[in-house]
Amino acid sequence: LSQLLPRAMLATPNLPEAQQLAGETDLERAGQQLVASGCPNVLITGTHDDTEQVCNHLFRTDDHHHQWQWPRLPGSFHGSGCTLAAACAALLGQGVALDDALQQAQAYVDAALRHAWRAGSGQWIPDRRRHDN
Repeated sequence: LSQLLPRAMLATPNLPEAQQLAGETDLERAGQQLVASGCPNVLITGTHDDTEQVCNHLFRTDDHHHQWQWPRLPGSFHGSGCTLAAACAALLGQGVALDDALQQAQAYVDAALRHAWRAGSGQWIPDRRRHDN
């Protein structure tokens, strides 16, 4: 943790991962602790919560705290967090500003999950092809 986070521009843990990494159960304290550990931007995702909306929280070194809410889709998904992290990395690598990259990446994941496919009776898999809606 102390070696990796200071080298990252952005971390995208889900809430259980953030709690374990930070050693904190409270969302706010976990986000603040991860930022204090050296990562300037931490997006904690709410995919594992049991709420009607998925609420993602951004914590930054400048104490800016922003959140996004997305409708929780029915079913269980595999790969949503990896899809989000990869989309963020791709957009940031293209020079997209952080706030815009986060918005675009989350919208991309929402579309990928709405168009997800399922092999057999397992979890739904994000369809990572481009979708206009």
